Amino acid sequence: MRWKRNLAALGCAVVLAAGVLEGAGRLWIRRQERALLVSPHLNWTQGHQYHPDLMWSMKPHLENVTQSYPFGGRTISWTFSTNAQGLRQPPLAAKGEQYRVLVLGDSRTYGLGVNDNETWPVRLHAFLEEEDPGAFEVVNAGVTGYSALQGLRYLEHSGLALEPDVVLVCFGYNEGAPIPPPGIGDGDWRNPSASSGFVALLTAAIQGAGLCRTNRVGERTTRLTPGEFLDTLIAIKTLCDSRKMPVVYVAWPHVAELIGEEYGHPHYTVLVSQAARLAHAPLIDLSEALMSASEPVFLDACHLNALGARIVAAHVAAELKQLRQENFGSSTLARLAPETQEDIDAAGVYRKFIRLCPACFIFYDKLDALLEKQQDLDGRVDLWRTIAAEHPDVAQPYFYLGHALKAKQDLDGAIEAYRKAVERAPIDVMMPEALARALAEKGEPRSAIDVLRAAIQRNPSLPHLRPYLVELLCDVEDYDAAQMVWDECRAMGVALPEVLIEKLNRRAADQ
Repeated sequence: MRWKRNLAALGCAVVLAAGVLEGAGRLWIRRQERALLVSPHLNWTQGHQYHPDLMWSMKPHLENVTQSYPFGGRTISWTFSTNAQGLRQPPLAAKGEQYRVLVLGDSRTYGLGVNDNETWPVRLHAFLEEEDPGAFEVVNAGVTGYSALQGLRYLEHSGLALEPDVVLVCFGYNEGAPIPPPGIGDGDWRNPSASSGFVALLTAAIQGAGLCRTNRVGERTTRLTPGEFLDTLIAIKTLCDSRKMPVVYVAWPHVAELIGEEYGHPHYTVLVSQAARLAHAPLIDLSEALMSASEPVFLDACHLNALGARIVAAHVAAELKQLRQENFGSSTLARLAPETQEDIDAAGVYRKFIRLCPACFIFYDKLDALLEKQQDLDGRVDLWRTIAAEHPDVAQPYFYLGHALKAKQDLDGAIEAYRKAVERAPIDVMMPEALARALAEKGEPRSAIDVLRAAIQRNPSLPHLRPYLVELLCDVEDYDAAQMVWDECRAMGVALPEVLIEKLNRRAADQ
């Protein structure tokens, strides 16, 4: 009888262990889901929810929710609402006689930075209705942070069921977003809840140990590789072809792509034109429409304000009308990045893009480098004063005005300009550092210290200002405070110049 009791005890132990592992696995699954909702690609959990097939989706039945985002250091707020399907869209009825346009996209299509009635799908509907009222319905399926792969999954999960008459596909930015180690991209993600907690835990352990690595071309660095992005765009076309739904790709370049400049983000938009060629699908290229704007249209490198959304909608409406007349035949494709002609004044190009995208840093930097090379100090100051007057709410003109005045040895003027830059972009690390350096150069190190401390208090997670703060504290012989900031630097993994470390070590030894 003892063996029966031992067997029963063993069975209970196995069941208990399995229960513990299953419970641990479920806790891990919930942690993964929570971590997903605060990922770098998803900033507003009040508008989003975990989705087992799409990673995340918009919450349904939201009404006038306020969101904010810092574009170029200037925070912009807007309100948005969602329908029962979680779309930034009025309620959808069953498919009727209306010509239904389904727009797949990311935050640019969702309308980051603009209100519900200002998104480009809403404007597109208005333009289409001008000639034939009541004949069209435009469905905005854009979701902030979405990649083309999520767009494909949405199409499989919900989009095809909407029975669209045409599908517009607008991606090409989030796919190039960097991802942290161990490099789990969109294509690698699997719904943790699709399996038991034990299997999820075991899978995570195997992946963590590197036992199932199949990547033969190095570590993944972006959410989708260029090849994956291209394949996904073509897969969307193939899926829609199976339902006899025409697909139109929309190429939406960011500002650096428009003039062929390097930018700290992969240039994926050109792959959209490649997908159109390979899939024999029409392409609507927004380059010319955006470059022809005469007023500011960009909020940052890729998002548009209400005027920009209207320009995009007008261009898409005109192109869509022509494509419908041609029965969506593959059209001749325009260049995405116009070649710069030798006789074009580079400074003039940069001035134009500053007008179009006042918050984009790259064009100010390029223009100031040209002006500095020309060594026209007065002209440099006059230009930045003019641009600052044209864009009084933007920090960058004042920042570069400070540089120009400093080059003329006008420290008081430079300090005033830098202060205005800090007021307009308080969380931008470059602005307070420039102000602090000008104050220190003027012989006011304690004022410089106050500026740096205020900036760090506003944004304590940024480490860049601390080494200079240590230097200034040593200059005023406040070694105790310098030591405290050095401790913070070490905790954050921020290196100090060797000369500062030696100075602090000598001070500590003297004591």
